[in-house]
Amino acid sequence: MNIKLLFLLLLLFLCGTFVKIYDDLNDNNLFEYLYLSKEKEYINNFFIGFNYIVFTLIAINLPIVFLTICTVILPHLIMDRTAFDNPYEMNVILLFFLLALYLLFFENVFIKIYNHFYSIINCEHGYFVMIYFITWYLMYFFDITQFKNVEFGYKKLLIRLFVCILSFIAIIINYFNNYVPNEWLYFFIYGIGYLFTSCIFQIILLYRKNKLSICFKKIKKVEKEKKKKGNSKIQEINICN
Repeated sequence: MNIKLLFLLLLLFLCGTFVKIYDDLNDNNLFEYLYLSKEKEYINNFFIGFNYIVFTLIAINLPIVFLTICTVILPHLIMDRTAFDNPYEMNVILLFFLLALYLLFFENVFIKIYNHFYSIINCEHGYFVMIYFITWYLMYFFDITQFKNVEFGYKKLLIRLFVCILSFIAIIINYFNNYVPNEWLYFFIYGIGYLFTSCIFQIILLYRKNKLSICFKKIKKVEKEKKKKGNSKIQEINICN
C-alpha cells in the first residue's frame, strides 16, 4: 500500500467523520451547547470546503469508492427527502451525480465495476461476500427507515455501533484473505468514520437529554417544596449547574 493511497484513505475516514460532525452540530443546534456559537460560520465553511475537495479527489483516484457512496445516498434521498433539505447538502448531491455520470460513461468505470462484480460472484467465497454486503445494506435501510425522524436514542446508537463493527470486521477479514478487490471495501473506511462519530454524538445527546431531565425533575421538586416569589430563576440556575 503506497503513501498516496494511505493519504487518500485517511482523507476518506476524515471525510466521513466531518460529514457527521457537520450534520449533528447543525441538526441538533450543538454549537451553543459546545460553546462554539461565534465560530459556527467558520466551522461550517471549513467542513463544506473540505468535503468538496475530498469527494472530488476520491472520485478521481478511487471511482468505485465514490460510486459506492452514491449508491448509499440515492436510496436515502428517495426514502427521506427531508434528510437533505439543507442547500449545501442538495448541491453536494447534484455534484455527486454529475461526477458519477462522468465516471460511468467517460472513464470506463462501468466496465471495471462489471469485471470486479463478475470476479466476486465467481470466487470461492463469492456468496459469503454478497451475503455480507446485502446484510450491511439491510442494516443501513433499517436505520434510515426506523429512525427517519429520530436524531438520537439508545436503539439508534446500538444499530450504528453494530454496523461500524461490521464494517471494521469486513476490512480486517479481506485484508488477510483478499476475497474481493480492496477498492470495494475502502468505502467502509468512510462508513467507519461516519458511524463512529455518530456514536459519539449519540452519547453526547443522550447525556444532555438525561442531564436536562434530571434538572427539570429537581426544579419541579424545589417548586413544590418552596413556593417563594422571585427565587425560582435563581434556584433553577443553581440546580441545573
